[in-house]
Amino acid sequence: IDAIPTLIVGKNVLANLLLLKFMFSGMLLIEAYLAYKILATYAPKFALVGAMFIVWNPYMLFEYSANGHNDVVFMLFVLLAILALVKDRPVLAFTLIIAS
Repeated sequence: IDAIPTLIVGKNVLANLLLLKFMFSGMLLIEAYLAYKILATYAPKFALVGAMFIVWNPYMLFEYSANGHNDVVFMLFVLLAILALVKDRPVLAFTLIIAS
């Protein structure tokens, strides 16, 4: 994961750092969308609240966007697996869990 910015921008440390933070922030937004889709199926009343909980959670914003922890990548695969289970695709869900 950390090699992707280096492949794109080269050896510029500041550009690497900013691109990595941008990637992780984008993944956090994707996770919020996935949580919204999952909750819209089972608890539509709380779908927006669940997505906002992810996006506005200070811990997640600080750890993933500011510090650049790569746990956000693993959680992205976990949420994709849960969405696959919601859509009744157990083989895809199993594959995504293994990928996480």
